[in-house]
Amino acid sequence: IDEFNRKVVALHDQVQGILKSGGHLIYSDECVFKERGFQSQAWAPLNENVTILDRTDNQPCQAVVGAVCPCHGLLSLAVKDYSIKREDFIDFLNDVRDKCGDDPVYMFLDNSKVHHSLDVKPYWSELNITPCWNIAYRFEYNEAIEKYWAQVKSKFRPMLLHRMLAWPGPKKGDTPLRDAVFQAF
Repeated sequence: IDEFNRKVVALHDQVQGILKSGGHLIYSDECVFKERGFQSQAWAPLNENVTILDRTDNQPCQAVVGAVCPCHGLLSLAVKDYSIKREDFIDFLNDVRDKCGDDPVYMFLDNSKVHHSLDVKPYWSELNITPCWNIAYRFEYNEAIEKYWAQVKSKFRPMLLHRMLAWPGPKKGDTPLRDAVFQAF
């Protein structure tokens, strides 16, 4: 417990120092949006079920990496089928840097393997983005992005249901799931 407390205090001090320095403190995380839960049943009045026809052809889940900051709100967003790969994350970092100009950038993130990848590592210094690593298994310290995900997901589910009920069938590159993700953001 003492080691954990030291890590919490060190993280708190680091974040306070960043805030005083005047740079952008950007909260970043990945999230997955799935169609599961709507394949055969959906929300209905109490004690009733609504059955819907699954016309979605088992859409791939949508992996999202996002960045929010106090001054920009949603700063950057990337949506990919299935997962965020190293090259996707590097493109995301480039986009964050472009949107922040020459201002100092500090990115608060978890310890996902993609963030520590050998392919990604040189981009932290090349793009002059300082990673601020969260304490392992403590998502609550990345509260800004977690609250953002919760707000988006609360809008996402009703949109997905509406789109799935109205969707006539598969069109190349156009799915209710992907459309609902973008509309929610």
